[in-house]
Amino acid sequence: MSKAEEVIPVTLYETRALRACEAGEASPDQQRLAMSVWMHKFSRAFENPFVPGAHDQTDFRCGRAFVGQKVHEHLRRPMSDLHPDELSKEAKEPKDE
Repeated sequence: MSKAEEVIPVTLYETRALRACEAGEASPDQQRLAMSVWMHKFSRAFENPFVPGAHDQTDFRCGRAFVGQKVHEHLRRPMSDLHPDELSKEAKEPKDE
């Protein structure tokens, strides 16, 4: 199995934190842990995506990392950088599926 396809194990505690986040019941520590799992284990946003001689694996890793990088960007983006129209819109509650 190539490094691009390696699965990083998720602990029971991490799984509980992810599930608590999804249920809207996570403690602050669980929220931070879940975000760390998403960024470092799932998206691997800060790893070098290049796989020598395997452009398809490199492309896959670039796509996976892009998601984590966008999440990171939006978490660090100053609220003052939002367009005034975005600031005036109220968040809508997601509808249950």
